[in-house]
Amino acid sequence: MAQVLNLTLSSYVFDGSHSALQRDRLGNHSERDATYYNRYDFHTFFYDCYHDCEANEVVLVCPSLLNFEHVAKKTVYFIDGTETPIKSIDPISRGDVIRFDCPVGNPKKFKFGHDLFSGEVNVNVQRHDVFEGKNAIYAISRATNLNGCKNG
Repeated sequence: MAQVLNLTLSSYVFDGSHSALQRDRLGNHSERDATYYNRYDFHTFFYDCYHDCEANEVVLVCPSLLNFEHVAKKTVYFIDGTETPIKSIDPISRGDVIRFDCPVGNPKKFKFGHDLFSGEVNVNVQRHDVFEGKNAIYAISRATNLNGCKNG
């Protein structure tokens, strides 16, 4: 029997109140089917915020930033109350990560502010102890049905 671990992510989604807070579209217009706009993620800034204890970085796991990269660079960030600039923005498979040098050893809060939005999330911890040496399925969709998945 597969083990199911339900993790709470520290994510942030723009409310869509300003056109600058709507993600550009991916792909060619001609490749978009009738359901494209219902499935596309226009407003998620980041999926999770966690502390990479080995690198001593706070990391934001994001969908492809596209036009949000400019917004990210104009945002002010705080880790446990200390203003912290972006260290790097790096592409990963189907997304980007934003990295920050961590000014404290075990960060708890990540706060951010921009003229158009602001927020605060918890800084999660890595889960190497849970996932090391295991196969795992990571689903970010609220509609993902894992009933057909089998171990092995």
